[in-house]
Amino acid sequence: MKIKPKSLAVAISVFTCLMLCELMTRLLAPPWLHQRMAVLTARGESPDGVGTDRQWKVERKNGRFFSFTPQQSFDVLHDEYHNVAHIDELGGRRTVIDGNLRSSLIVMLGDSFTFGVGVKDTETFVNIIATRIPQYRFINLGVPGSALPQQLDILRERQDELKPIAYVFFFFLGNDFADILQSSNIMAYDPLDDFLRKVDDQICRNYLLEHSYSIQVICASLPISVVATRPWFELPRDPVFYVMDRSMARYQQLAAAALANQLRTLADLQRSMHFKSIIVAVPDVNQLSNRHRKLQADSYGVPFAQLEASRPNAILAREVQEADLLLFDPTPCMGTSVPEMEALYYRHDNHFRPLGHEIFANCVTKEIAKLLSKEASK
Repeated sequence: MKIKPKSLAVAISVFTCLMLCELMTRLLAPPWLHQRMAVLTARGESPDGVGTDRQWKVERKNGRFFSFTPQQSFDVLHDEYHNVAHIDELGGRRTVIDGNLRSSLIVMLGDSFTFGVGVKDTETFVNIIATRIPQYRFINLGVPGSALPQQLDILRERQDELKPIAYVFFFFLGNDFADILQSSNIMAYDPLDDFLRKVDDQICRNYLLEHSYSIQVICASLPISVVATRPWFELPRDPVFYVMDRSMARYQQLAAAALANQLRTLADLQRSMHFKSIIVAVPDVNQLSNRHRKLQADSYGVPFAQLEASRPNAILAREVQEADLLLFDPTPCMGTSVPEMEALYYRHDNHFRPLGHEIFANCVTKEIAKLLSKEASK
């Protein structure tokens, strides 16, 4: 087959233009783009076994997570910490117990903050609370990567077995909105969005193409409705910035609607199964630290004045009130606990350090004790 000189010239011209465009984009790349490319590079170079949960044995029912396999232990690894987590006979992370108080169980549900990624068994805020309210047995059923949809599945499966007198749900304001939105069917079908999602899948998520600076500029301009249901770790920004950003009203509407559905389900389960519950907010470091938020905002190219740190709290409070459920928000308490908020969180991993767990427990123990005392007086 003979290639016409004219066609070859056109192909060379197009290729040259694309290469020049890529070169100029790299030379003039803003800070947020350098940050994005660094994240993509780090994701590809992450050493096997570091920061993963591959060795964590779990039990499943109907294909869904039920509990960790009881009476096991496993490493929790990251560049900033290395701890061993021990699992008790009920499939939750071990806490201090005073005897076998099976008749006075309090189930704590949440994500990796609740589980205690980054700290020892004795340093988790669940364990600290358990030592301060010893008349109850607190079960730590925190599961890294979970949010309300998965936690409600655990509740349904284990309510008859455990029969706790109360559930405490810990809602991480950093990424639980994104996790719930990802699990939802809240997005109405739109032909253009559907087409753009396919573009996002085939180009923006392509292992080779995603490392192009110019491709990332194009992908960053996609409507938020296209990427809203992506896992939080695939989003171009830390997910809390979508909820703090005043210009992201569409994302916040979708996230609030998805959250409202889950809260209605919790309220229905509470009425039908006759248990009490409370939702406790867990603040993100970007909400508590102005310096940290400013550095991240600059790296994303987001005006700092456009961010409202308490916006996630307000959305959560509004939806919980609408569902007629209980909420406690310790963010103000934590915000005045230490001079430097970064002392509470790991620098890169962003989970609580041991001090963060201690301060968080200081802020929430009285509120949880108040809920339990009301139940005991009935």
